[in-house]
Amino acid sequence: MKTLISTIFIAIAVSGHGQALREINYNYLYDPDAKFSFDLRPARVNDSWIIAYCLTSHDTAIRPDQLTIVWEGRDGLGEKESFPLNAVDE
Repeated sequence: MKTLISTIFIAIAVSGHGQALREINYNYLYDPDAKFSFDLRPARVNDSWIIAYCLTSHDTAIRPDQLTIVWEGRDGLGEKESFPLNAVDE
């Protein structure tokens, strides 16, 4: 009986479908020579989002006034087109 249950469980686990990650660029996570790191933490508040972020430069030649952060949104992970998001400083 245990063998049957184990076999069914393994069959279900193997047949599951996941999202294809081949088009998402994760290079910035693995680049040891990255010039900066960007950490963000989104939080849902009522009908909007608050995003706390930290941009750290690892290159002393780059000044903070040389960097620009542009927020864009997409309707889904597979969308190619994006739309601008309005950022509000708090």
